[in-house]
Amino acid sequence: MPATRAIEELEPAVQAFVEATGLLGPVREFAAWATDLIRYRRAPHQAKLLLRAAEKIKQSGLPPQAVEDRLLRAVLEDGAMEDDADMQERWASLLAKAGTSSARVHAAFPRMLSEMEPHEAALLEAVSQAFESPGRSLRIGPGDDFAALGNLKRLGLLIYTYEPMLNVGEARITALGQTFVQACHTPDPVM
Repeated sequence: MPATRAIEELEPAVQAFVEATGLLGPVREFAAWATDLIRYRRAPHQAKLLLRAAEKIKQSGLPPQAVEDRLLRAVLEDGAMEDDADMQERWASLLAKAGTSSARVHAAFPRMLSEMEPHEAALLEAVSQAFESPGRSLRIGPGDDFAALGNLKRLGLLIYTYEPMLNVGEARITALGQTFVQACHTPDPVM
């Protein structure tokens, strides 16, 4: 759970405690401590994300452009909470794509990325690569992660079918999924 959601969920409990006890001082101290801790942990990740995105923009040779405030805020808030190196690269690429004229980055993409586990993002990449060949899809079987497939389907990034009697199925990426995968890749350099 992202830290901002944790604080939001904690707020009613803190308010109830204050009303019940009349002790506001310790609660304020606790809230300040929690906020400082989150800020302290998030700041290095935000700096790394911004530096990596700037590096990707420079390497692309594409003209930079301003990133919409709400997109920048979403990437910096949610991307800064990511510990997985591959996911950090996806966040930096998403910000770099938004910071160039290479592609439009949909406002929903940061939320989608924040709701994905690293193995789900890798699965989406695999389906995307299979989809690049016309008429192709990724075969799935009983050993595949249907929770991951279900989450990606819920996000509208892929569709899949599965026949349990035959123990076989297939996954295909949606147009939104293909756009999302491309937005999470480093901008293509200008030739």
